[in-house]
Amino acid sequence: MKTILEQSYVYQLSRVPAKGARPYPPTEIIPGTCKVYDSSKGQERTAIYLTGQKTIWADEIDALKNQLNPRGRNIIFTNGYKLVSSKERNLHDYLNVCGYNEANNESRMDSPILFRLIDNTKKAETVFDEQKMLDQARYFTSNEDIKTVRAYTIALTKNAADIQRVQGLSEYEIRLYARQLAEKNPQFFIEGMREQSLERKVNVIKAIYSDILIHDEADRMLIWKGGDMLIKASLGLELIMYFAEQSIDNKKYTEAYNNMMDMLNNKSKVKAKQVVKEEIEEDDDDEVIVSNVITPNQDDVNEIDFDETIKKMFDSNILRKNGTWIVWEHKKWKSRAAFIKDIKGDAKLLERIKEIAVIK
Repeated sequence: MKTILEQSYVYQLSRVPAKGARPYPPTEIIPGTCKVYDSSKGQERTAIYLTGQKTIWADEIDALKNQLNPRGRNIIFTNGYKLVSSKERNLHDYLNVCGYNEANNESRMDSPILFRLIDNTKKAETVFDEQKMLDQARYFTSNEDIKTVRAYTIALTKNAADIQRVQGLSEYEIRLYARQLAEKNPQFFIEGMREQSLERKVNVIKAIYSDILIHDEADRMLIWKGGDMLIKASLGLELIMYFAEQSIDNKKYTEAYNNMMDMLNNKSKVKAKQVVKEEIEEDDDDEVIVSNVITPNQDDVNEIDFDETIKKMFDSNILRKNGTWIVWEHKKWKSRAAFIKDIKGDAKLLERIKEIAVIK
Protein backbone atom coordinates (compact mmCIF):
# COMPACT_ATOMS: atom_id res chain seq x y z
CA MET A 1 0.00 0.00 0.00
CA LYS A 2 1.39 3.38 -1.03
CA THR A 3 1.70 5.96 1.75
CA ILE A 4 0.86 9.55 0.86
CA LEU A 5 2.74 12.06 2.98
CA GLU A 6 0.78 15.00 4.32
CA GLN A 7 1.70 18.40 2.91
CA SER A 8 0.88 21.89 4.08
CA TYR A 9 -0.10 24.83 1.90
CA VAL A 10 0.12 28.43 3.04
CA TYR A 11 -2.23 31.09 1.72
CA GLN A 12 -1.64 34.79 2.36
CA LEU A 13 -3.93 37.78 2.05
CA SER A 14 -3.13 39.79 -1.07
CA ARG A 15 -3.47 43.13 0.71
CA VAL A 16 0.11 43.53 1.92
CA PRO A 17 0.44 46.21 4.61
CA ALA A 18 2.59 49.21 3.72
CA LYS A 19 5.90 49.58 5.53
CA GLY A 20 5.33 50.97 8.99
CA ALA A 21 1.56 50.50 8.69
CA ARG A 22 -0.64 48.30 10.78
CA PRO A 23 -0.17 44.54 10.11
CA TYR A 24 -2.92 42.26 8.91
CA PRO A 25 -6.12 42.20 10.96
CA PRO A 26 -6.35 39.42 13.58
CA THR A 27 -8.97 37.67 11.43
CA GLU A 28 -10.20 38.03 7.86
CA ILE A 29 -13.15 36.08 6.44
CA ILE A 30 -13.06 34.55 2.94
CA PRO A 31 -16.54 33.60 1.64
CA GLY A 32 -17.09 29.85 1.22
CA THR A 33 -19.07 30.24 -2.02
CA CYS A 34 -17.88 31.62 -5.35
CA LYS A 35 -19.11 31.68 -8.95
CA VAL A 36 -16.37 30.79 -11.47
CA TYR A 37 -16.09 29.98 -15.16
CA ASP A 38 -15.25 26.30 -15.67
CA SER A 39 -13.41 26.17 -19.02
CA SER A 40 -13.52 22.36 -19.09
CA LYS A 41 -17.33 22.48 -19.22
CA GLY A 42 -17.61 25.85 -20.92
CA GLN A 43 -20.05 27.23 -18.32
CA GLU A 44 -20.43 29.17 -15.12
CA ARG A 45 -20.43 27.03 -11.97
CA THR A 46 -20.64 27.58 -8.24
CA ALA A 47 -17.70 26.39 -6.17
CA ILE A 48 -18.55 25.80 -2.52
CA TYR A 49 -16.61 24.82 0.57
CA LEU A 50 -18.39 22.33 2.81
CA THR A 51 -16.85 19.66 5.02
CA GLY A 52 -18.01 16.08 4.58
CA GLN A 53 -18.69 16.41 0.82
CA LYS A 54 -16.95 14.56 -2.02
CA THR A 55 -16.85 17.61 -4.30
CA ILE A 56 -16.57 21.39 -4.23
CA TRP A 57 -19.13 21.87 -7.04
CA ALA A 58 -22.63 22.81 -5.90
CA ASP A 59 -24.24 21.20 -9.00
CA GLU A 60 -22.74 17.84 -8.01
CA ILE A 61 -24.21 17.91 -4.50
CA ASP A 62 -27.79 16.58 -4.51
CA ALA A 63 -28.99 18.83 -1.68
CA LEU A 64 -27.72 21.96 -3.47
CA LYS A 65 -28.54 21.27 -7.13
CA ASN A 66 -31.68 23.37 -7.17
CA GLN A 67 -30.45 26.22 -4.94
CA LEU A 68 -29.70 29.50 -6.69
CA ASN A 69 -27.42 30.86 -3.97
CA PRO A 70 -26.09 28.03 -1.80
CA ARG A 71 -23.99 29.04 1.19
CA GLY A 72 -20.67 27.44 2.07
CA ARG A 73 -18.60 27.67 5.22
CA ASN A 74 -16.63 30.88 5.66
CA ILE A 75 -12.85 30.48 5.80
CA ILE A 76 -10.92 32.45 8.40
CA PHE A 77 -7.40 33.78 7.79
CA THR A 78 -5.55 34.52 11.04
CA ASN A 79 -3.08 37.43 11.05
CA GLY A 80 -3.01 37.39 7.25
CA TYR A 81 -2.43 33.67 6.71
CA LYS A 82 -4.24 30.34 6.33
CA LEU A 83 -2.35 27.07 6.76
CA VAL A 84 -4.11 24.18 5.00
CA SER A 85 -3.20 20.49 5.20
CA SER A 86 -3.42 18.33 2.07
CA LYS A 87 -5.78 16.14 4.12
CA GLU A 88 -8.29 19.01 4.05
CA ARG A 89 -9.04 18.18 0.43
CA ASN A 90 -12.24 20.22 0.03
CA LEU A 91 -10.72 23.31 1.58
CA HIS A 92 -7.55 23.01 -0.50
CA ASP A 93 -9.50 22.43 -3.75
CA TYR A 94 -11.88 25.31 -3.08
CA LEU A 95 -9.08 27.80 -2.34
CA ASN A 96 -7.29 26.78 -5.51
CA VAL A 97 -10.40 27.16 -7.70
CA CYS A 98 -12.31 30.14 -6.30
CA GLY A 99 -12.12 33.61 -7.84
CA TYR A 100 -10.77 35.13 -4.61
CA ASN A 101 -7.42 33.49 -5.43
CA GLU A 102 -5.34 36.01 -7.41
CA ALA A 103 -3.98 33.20 -9.66
CA ASN A 104 -7.42 32.51 -11.19
CA ASN A 105 -7.68 35.38 -13.70
CA GLU A 106 -9.17 33.20 -16.43
CA SER A 107 -11.92 31.65 -14.32
CA ARG A 108 -12.77 34.64 -12.11
CA MET A 109 -16.24 36.10 -12.65
CA ASP A 110 -16.84 39.14 -10.41
CA SER A 111 -15.04 38.15 -7.19
CA PRO A 112 -12.48 40.52 -5.61
CA ILE A 113 -8.90 39.26 -5.29
CA LEU A 114 -8.35 38.44 -1.62
CA PHE A 115 -5.45 35.99 -1.26
CA ARG A 116 -2.66 34.04 -2.94
CA LEU A 117 -0.89 30.69 -2.52
CA ILE A 118 2.66 31.28 -1.36
CA ASP A 119 5.91 29.33 -1.19
CA ASN A 120 5.28 26.59 1.36
CA THR A 121 8.77 25.99 2.72
CA LYS A 122 9.77 29.63 2.98
CA LYS A 123 6.52 31.04 4.33
CA ALA A 124 5.53 28.20 6.65
CA GLU A 125 8.50 29.10 8.84
CA THR A 126 7.49 32.78 8.74
CA VAL A 127 3.92 31.95 9.74
CA PHE A 128 5.16 29.78 12.59
CA ASP A 129 7.50 32.51 13.86
CA GLU A 130 4.71 35.10 13.73
CA GLN A 131 2.33 32.81 15.59
CA LYS A 132 5.03 32.13 18.18
CA MET A 133 5.56 35.87 18.64
CA LEU A 134 1.80 36.39 19.02
CA ASP A 135 1.69 33.64 21.68
CA GLN A 136 4.55 35.32 23.58
CA ALA A 137 2.81 38.69 23.47
CA ARG A 138 -0.46 37.21 24.71
CA TYR A 139 1.32 35.33 27.51
CA PHE A 140 2.97 38.56 28.69
CA THR A 141 -0.34 40.45 28.87
CA SER A 142 -2.05 37.61 30.75
CA ASN A 143 0.65 36.47 33.18
CA GLU A 144 3.20 39.24 33.79
CA ASP A 145 3.02 41.30 37.00
CA ILE A 146 0.26 43.90 36.60
CA LYS A 147 2.61 46.83 37.41
CA THR A 148 4.88 45.76 34.56
CA VAL A 149 1.96 45.28 32.16
CA ARG A 150 0.53 48.69 33.05
CA ALA A 151 3.90 50.46 32.77
CA TYR A 152 4.70 48.83 29.44
CA THR A 153 1.27 49.66 28.05
CA ILE A 154 1.65 53.31 29.08
CA ALA A 155 5.15 53.34 27.53
CA LEU A 156 3.66 52.24 24.20
CA THR A 157 0.82 54.76 24.37
CA LYS A 158 1.64 58.05 22.65
CA ASN A 159 -1.45 60.24 23.03
CA ALA A 160 -1.73 62.11 26.35
CA ALA A 161 -5.49 61.56 26.58
CA ASP A 162 -5.03 57.82 25.97
CA ILE A 163 -2.32 57.67 28.65
CA GLN A 164 -4.67 59.27 31.17
CA ARG A 165 -7.38 56.76 30.24
CA VAL A 166 -4.98 53.82 30.56
CA GLN A 167 -3.90 55.01 34.01
CA GLY A 168 -7.49 54.72 35.22
CA LEU A 169 -8.10 51.16 33.98
CA SER A 170 -8.55 48.25 36.39
CA GLU A 171 -6.21 45.24 36.30
CA TYR A 172 -8.40 43.21 33.95
CA GLU A 173 -9.14 46.22 31.75
CA ILE A 174 -5.43 47.01 31.37
CA ARG A 175 -4.61 43.38 30.55
CA LEU A 176 -7.34 43.33 27.90
CA TYR A 177 -6.17 46.65 26.44
CA ALA A 178 -2.56 45.41 26.35
CA ARG A 179 -3.71 42.21 24.66
CA GLN A 180 -5.40 44.24 21.94
CA LEU A 181 -2.15 46.16 21.35
CA ALA A 182 -0.24 42.87 21.23
CA GLU A 183 -2.60 41.31 18.69
CA LYS A 184 -2.53 44.35 16.41
CA ASN A 185 1.24 44.15 16.02
CA PRO A 186 2.88 41.24 17.90
CA GLN A 187 6.33 41.92 16.43
CA PHE A 188 6.35 45.58 17.51
CA PHE A 189 4.97 44.59 20.93
CA ILE A 190 7.63 41.93 21.59
CA GLU A 191 10.56 43.80 20.06
CA GLY A 192 9.66 46.87 22.12
CA MET A 193 10.34 44.89 25.30
CA ARG A 194 13.85 44.16 24.03
CA GLU A 195 14.62 47.77 23.08
CA GLN A 196 16.78 49.28 25.81
CA SER A 197 15.40 52.81 25.96
CA LEU A 198 11.79 51.57 25.99
CA GLU A 199 12.65 49.03 28.69
CA ARG A 200 14.10 51.86 30.76
CA LYS A 201 11.04 54.00 30.11
CA VAL A 202 8.91 51.17 31.53
CA ASN A 203 11.07 51.08 34.67
CA VAL A 204 10.82 54.86 35.13
CA ILE A 205 7.02 54.61 34.91
CA LYS A 206 7.10 51.80 37.49
CA ALA A 207 9.22 54.03 39.74
CA ILE A 208 6.64 56.80 39.45
CA TYR A 209 3.85 54.38 40.40
CA SER A 210 5.98 53.16 43.32
CA ASP A 211 6.39 56.74 44.63
CA ILE A 212 10.15 56.70 44.08
CA LEU A 213 9.87 59.48 41.51
CA ILE A 214 7.34 62.27 41.01
CA HIS A 215 6.33 63.25 37.49
CA ASP A 216 5.64 66.99 37.48
CA GLU A 217 3.88 67.36 34.13
CA ALA A 218 3.31 71.10 34.46
CA ASP A 219 7.01 71.94 34.88
CA ARG A 220 8.24 68.98 32.79
CA MET A 221 10.37 67.58 35.60
CA LEU A 222 11.12 64.26 37.25
CA ILE A 223 11.62 64.75 40.97
CA TRP A 224 12.88 62.39 43.64
CA LYS A 225 10.48 61.64 46.49
CA GLY A 226 12.79 63.62 48.78
CA GLY A 227 12.05 66.76 46.76
CA ASP A 228 15.23 67.18 44.67
CA MET A 229 14.97 67.54 40.92
CA LEU A 230 16.30 64.64 38.86
CA ILE A 231 15.89 65.98 35.34
CA LYS A 232 14.01 68.65 33.38
CA ALA A 233 13.15 68.35 29.70
CA SER A 234 12.90 71.15 27.16
CA LEU A 235 9.61 71.86 25.47
CA GLY A 236 8.94 69.32 22.72
CA LEU A 237 10.77 66.44 24.40
CA GLU A 238 8.91 63.54 25.95
CA LEU A 239 10.21 63.72 29.54
CA ILE A 240 10.23 60.07 30.61
CA MET A 241 11.72 58.81 27.34
CA TYR A 242 14.28 61.63 27.46
CA PHE A 243 15.51 60.46 30.87
CA ALA A 244 15.44 56.81 29.73
CA GLU A 245 17.62 57.66 26.72
CA GLN A 246 19.99 59.90 28.71
CA SER A 247 20.49 57.15 31.30
CA ILE A 248 22.08 54.88 28.67
CA ASP A 249 25.12 57.04 27.82
CA ASN A 250 25.15 59.96 30.29
CA LYS A 251 27.16 58.95 33.38
CA LYS A 252 25.22 61.23 35.73
CA TYR A 253 21.84 59.87 34.70
CA THR A 254 23.11 56.29 34.42
CA GLU A 255 24.01 56.43 38.11
CA ALA A 256 20.66 58.01 38.98
CA TYR A 257 18.85 55.32 36.97
CA ASN A 258 20.80 52.56 38.73
CA ASN A 259 19.91 54.03 42.12
CA MET A 260 16.28 54.21 41.04
CA MET A 261 16.42 50.53 40.06
CA ASP A 262 17.95 49.65 43.43
CA MET A 263 14.99 51.26 45.15
CA LEU A 264 12.56 49.66 42.72
CA ASN A 265 14.07 46.24 43.45
CA ASN A 266 13.42 46.70 47.18
CA LYS A 267 17.00 46.94 48.41
CA SER A 268 16.96 47.90 52.06
CA LYS A 269 18.90 51.17 51.96
CA VAL A 270 20.04 53.28 49.02
CA LYS A 271 21.52 56.71 48.63
CA ALA A 272 20.78 58.39 45.32
CA LYS A 273 24.13 60.11 44.66
CA GLN A 274 24.44 63.50 42.94
CA VAL A 275 20.71 64.18 42.94
CA VAL A 276 19.35 63.35 46.41
CA LYS A 277 20.67 65.01 49.55
CA GLU A 278 18.56 63.11 52.04
CA GLU A 279 18.81 59.41 52.71
CA ILE A 280 15.91 57.33 51.36
CA GLU A 281 14.77 54.10 52.94
CA GLU A 282 11.82 51.73 52.55
CA ASP A 283 9.49 50.55 55.29
CA ASP A 284 7.72 47.18 55.58
CA ASP A 285 4.83 48.43 53.44
CA ASP A 286 7.18 49.19 50.52
CA GLU A 287 6.45 52.92 50.82
CA VAL A 288 9.42 55.19 50.14
CA ILE A 289 9.90 57.52 53.11
CA VAL A 290 12.37 60.28 53.98
CA SER A 291 14.46 59.68 57.09
CA ASN A 292 15.00 62.19 59.88
CA VAL A 293 11.27 62.94 60.24
CA ILE A 294 10.33 64.58 63.55
CA THR A 295 6.94 63.73 65.03
CA PRO A 296 4.92 66.91 65.78
CA ASN A 297 3.27 67.84 69.05
CA GLN A 298 -0.22 66.32 69.15
CA ASP A 299 -1.78 69.54 70.48
CA ASP A 300 -0.54 71.37 67.38
CA VAL A 301 -2.13 68.69 65.21
CA ASN A 302 -5.49 68.78 66.99
CA GLU A 303 -5.99 72.54 66.69
CA ILE A 304 -6.00 72.51 62.84
CA ASP A 305 -9.15 72.06 60.76
CA PHE A 306 -7.56 70.04 57.95
CA ASP A 307 -10.60 69.96 55.64
CA GLU A 308 -10.95 73.74 55.65
CA THR A 309 -7.17 74.21 55.45
CA ILE A 310 -6.91 72.01 52.37
CA LYS A 311 -9.84 73.84 50.76
CA LYS A 312 -8.11 77.14 51.45
CA MET A 313 -4.85 75.86 49.94
CA PHE A 314 -6.63 74.77 46.77
CA ASP A 315 -8.47 78.09 46.51
CA SER A 316 -5.15 79.93 46.87
CA ASN A 317 -3.46 77.64 44.30
CA ILE A 318 -0.99 76.45 46.91
CA LEU A 319 -2.21 72.91 46.29
CA ARG A 320 -3.08 71.65 42.82
CA LYS A 321 -4.39 68.50 41.21
CA ASN A 322 -2.32 66.43 38.78
CA GLY A 323 -4.69 63.68 37.62
CA THR A 324 -5.68 61.92 40.85
CA TRP A 325 -2.66 63.25 42.76
CA ILE A 326 -2.47 66.19 45.18
CA VAL A 327 0.67 68.24 44.45
CA TRP A 328 2.39 70.74 46.71
CA GLU A 329 5.55 72.26 45.29
CA HIS A 330 7.63 69.23 44.24
CA LYS A 331 5.86 66.62 46.36
CA LYS A 332 2.69 64.68 45.67
CA TRP A 333 0.21 62.44 47.47
CA LYS A 334 -2.19 59.84 46.10
CA SER A 335 -5.14 61.15 48.11
CA ARG A 336 -6.34 63.78 50.59
CA ALA A 337 -6.06 61.20 53.37
CA ALA A 338 -2.42 60.48 52.50
CA PHE A 339 -1.65 64.21 52.49
CA ILE A 340 -3.22 64.72 55.94
CA LYS A 341 -1.45 61.63 57.30
CA ASP A 342 1.94 63.00 56.22
CA ILE A 343 1.24 66.42 57.78
CA LYS A 344 0.17 64.85 61.08
CA GLY A 345 3.36 62.79 61.17
CA ASP A 346 5.92 65.43 60.13
CA ALA A 347 6.66 68.44 62.34
CA LYS A 348 8.36 70.34 59.49
CA LEU A 349 5.36 69.98 57.22
CA LEU A 350 2.98 70.88 60.03
CA GLU A 351 4.96 74.01 60.84
CA ARG A 352 4.64 75.20 57.23
CA ILE A 353 0.91 74.38 57.17
CA LYS A 354 0.30 76.37 60.39
CA GLU A 355 1.23 79.57 58.56
CA ILE A 356 -1.94 79.31 56.48
CA ALA A 357 -4.01 76.82 58.51
CA VAL A 358 -7.62 77.29 59.54
CA ILE A 359 -7.70 76.87 63.32
CA LYS A 360 -10.67 75.10 64.93
